[in-house]
Amino acid sequence: MNQQEFTAYVISRLLNHFPQFKVCVVNRPGNIINIEIESPNKNFKLWITTQDVEITIGFTGLEDLNDWHTHITTYDYNYIDDDIVDAVNVVSSIINDEILILYTKEKGYTIFDPESHKQTSDKQIVVKYWSSW
Repeated sequence: MNQQEFTAYVISRLLNHFPQFKVCVVNRPGNIINIEIESPNKNFKLWITTQDVEITIGFTGLEDLNDWHTHITTYDYNYIDDDIVDAVNVVSSIINDEILILYTKEKGYTIFDPESHKQTSDKQIVVKYWSSW
């Protein structure tokens, strides 16, 4: 499956799950599409991209840095629908406030992990759900 076929397949299925994201689609060179969703307070973005023939989900924060992202890589296109389900589950968990998002000046934005929270020496720690960013 080439980049164009992958992008068309993945984006159409993601938009079936999240029709509200149709206005967030950004076409990129090379048959890549990004979906860039602003947080309710418009100071944080959740993004999904099809770059490199894989699904990648991440955050862009106040400093416009990609502080956290995860790859859902399809090594076998027979299972691409399973990868799309995984992506839908990650995005749903974030936008439905089931996952906390941690910010520290030292480490930037990430999914909240109590162990990493304990290890930081940063005094400015912010932990919020998606709807509060």
